Amino acid sequence: MFEQLLENYDVYVYPVAYFGSLAVVGFWEVFYPRRELSASVLTRWVSAAALIGINTLLFRFAAPLLTIPFAIWLAQREIGLFNTIDAPFWPAVLVSFWILDFSRWLQHWLLHRVPILWLLHRTHHTDQDYDFTTGLRFHPAEALFTASFQILVIALLGAPVEAVVLIEMVHVAFGFFAHGNMMIPLGADRVLRLCIVTPDVHRLHHSVVVAETNANLGSFVTWWDRLLGTYRDQPEGGHEGMVIGLNEFRDPKHLKIHWILANPFLSADAEASQTPDRLAPSARRAGAGAASSK
Repeated sequence: MFEQLLENYDVYVYPVAYFGSLAVVGFWEVFYPRRELSASVLTRWVSAAALIGINTLLFRFAAPLLTIPFAIWLAQREIGLFNTIDAPFWPAVLVSFWILDFSRWLQHWLLHRVPILWLLHRTHHTDQDYDFTTGLRFHPAEALFTASFQILVIALLGAPVEAVVLIEMVHVAFGFFAHGNMMIPLGADRVLRLCIVTPDVHRLHHSVVVAETNANLGSFVTWWDRLLGTYRDQPEGGHEGMVIGLNEFRDPKHLKIHWILANPFLSADAEASQTPDRLAPSARRAGAGAASSK
């Protein structure tokens, strides 16, 4: 049964997980939104669809080297730690799952700390609103970096195919869930965030406040941020008042696909000098704080 699922992973399993998660979060946003959106929904959604198309073509081209097919290839050739040692099956699956999840946190930390990687990743942060489409807003060059990073970890681990399938399914679902503009009762959110990344937890990460932008890097559980000192509980301006995006890229043109693709090559200082003075007071204060922290 599992072998059949693997054979049809990209035909049935992944599309069901992807579009199923998207549908649930999309309907939740419509009926129970957390915040009112301010930017052009049409522009943002068209750009997100274009990025999906570009990244899908890119990954199709590189499919033999990516995650699950790669994990199968490693297992067939007994390459990597768990493919060469006699480890019990389920402990190997669980250890691999959590190492792969931590590697997502680590690569996200690197994207924020290494200047050349930040140039790729900041595209994700130039969205001026926050909904499920924000979880699709990744520059193709960043998508290649993250895929390559995961491939390296999988190769070193010799991660069981089952662990790779599980982590892929979890991160597909949580990619939409964590970026959802969804109202979750505050009491339930307080309980959930003890373990998992809720939309309120990750929304803080998209704040214009620099210290908040560099916080809450986890994509599934909050444990890594709590253990490594990058966890923040609430944004200083509150979720309703917080300004989302980057102060340097406030012009609405940055919501369009050609500007998204060009973003890594733009000068943040030059773009900031052309930004119209239409920021909310909280955003201006955040910008001043960011400048003073440099």
